[in-house]
Amino acid sequence: MAELSYTGMLGRLATTVLPAVTIGVTAIVLLGPGRPRAAIGARVWGLPVAGEGAVAYRIEGVRRLLGVDDAALLRGLRLEVRDAEGVAAAWSGDTSADGIAEAVARLSRPLRGPVHLRVESAGEVLGEGRIALEEPPTIASPKTPPKPITSTTTKIPGNTKGEVSASVEVVRGVLIAPFEDAIRISIAGKTPGGAILEPSIIGGEIRPARAKADPDGHATFYTKPLAHMVELSLAVTAEGGERGTWEGILPVVPGGIWIEPLQKSDASSLAGESPSPEIRVVSPAPRSRAYLSILSEQGRVFGAVIPLAPDSAGYSSGRVKIEIPAGARTLKAVVAGDPFEQGAGTVAWPLLPPEGTAEIQRIEVLIDGLPAAESRERARASAARRAAAFLVGAAAVVEVLLLLLRSRASQRALEKHLAGASENLSAADTRNLLASARDQPVLWTLALSAIVALGFALVLAFATLG
Repeated sequence: MAELSYTGMLGRLATTVLPAVTIGVTAIVLLGPGRPRAAIGARVWGLPVAGEGAVAYRIEGVRRLLGVDDAALLRGLRLEVRDAEGVAAAWSGDTSADGIAEAVARLSRPLRGPVHLRVESAGEVLGEGRIALEEPPTIASPKTPPKPITSTTTKIPGNTKGEVSASVEVVRGVLIAPFEDAIRISIAGKTPGGAILEPSIIGGEIRPARAKADPDGHATFYTKPLAHMVELSLAVTAEGGERGTWEGILPVVPGGIWIEPLQKSDASSLAGESPSPEIRVVSPAPRSRAYLSILSEQGRVFGAVIPLAPDSAGYSSGRVKIEIPAGARTLKAVVAGDPFEQGAGTVAWPLLPPEGTAEIQRIEVLIDGLPAAESRERARASAARRAAAFLVGAAAVVEVLLLLLRSRASQRALEKHLAGASENLSAADTRNLLASARDQPVLWTLALSAIVALGFALVLAFATLG
């Protein structure tokens, strides 16, 4: 009776308990530690330019799952900038709701040569890498700042006819509808001073309706584009009666964000004569935020995510105080509606000097922590799945051993039962009966073990999936 109880216990253990436990643990691992999770990392955007005073990097928190990226809200970030002498700058902070953080840090010494950037949160490295730095451009004279920082004003292409020649420049390089900005008219000729200029415009407004050139042949008008295609026509009458015309298309950036022209006191602030100025950005289209980069000959020296709110005119506007390191000789502001400054509406505005055509210098990815974050996540999930695979393999071995033990116990019980039932048979018949009971037991046991092993192999395949 005890042997039958032992055989039944082995049977329940081999056919019910062990497979159920193995499948349950495997499911827990696959749905828990072994499940693919989002890889969280950081990208650092900026300009690889050697400089001094300050550095400004834009940190992008990214959550990637199954190849799809999403913004990650990261807390307790720390950025370190190291050169050959050690930590040159450090910053701590959080990302905003859009996953962007502006890391602006003062340099303890001029930054030269390759630097190592490292971003971490709660002791976990979110991104790190080594970048080479380009030497900043040499400025021969403040009046001739180098590209791509800020260049002199650019003449607008146009058609000139008549005896008097005219040229047109947008004082700050570009126009944004529907905001007013200055344009400068220059007259060439024997007697440019005193010429009468009468502009007309299609797709906008212009004031004054009539102006007289100064002794050098210059006159300033203020135009407000009301469309993305604005055509300006200009009639010029010199003091001697000579006449001429100019026609051209004004440079309007569709979807751009406008920066209000700085007041004289603010311009003095940029030159280091007073505290840091405040600038106002205005978007004609509804936006919740704008992204600002301040660039000098020393690279990107300031950045900000500016919250925008509806103003009294119905536009989205916001203000930010900019902190500029002392000694900057040229400054420009790049403002965009996207954090990577890659959109068509990205605009560059001159700040120091306050006039000229500022070329767009787009930030770039300096380090990308996503590949390393994905590798760490795959390693973590693989370790959990390997543990599950080891458990499945061990359970398969135990299952086969239990089946062998049960087979042997069942064989002994069968032989004992047949021996008791064959007391009235002859010795030869008893031997034949017992021999038939022992016919090919090993073959059947191996076949059953193979089937069991196949089932566990399927469970193992699911455990190591991915």
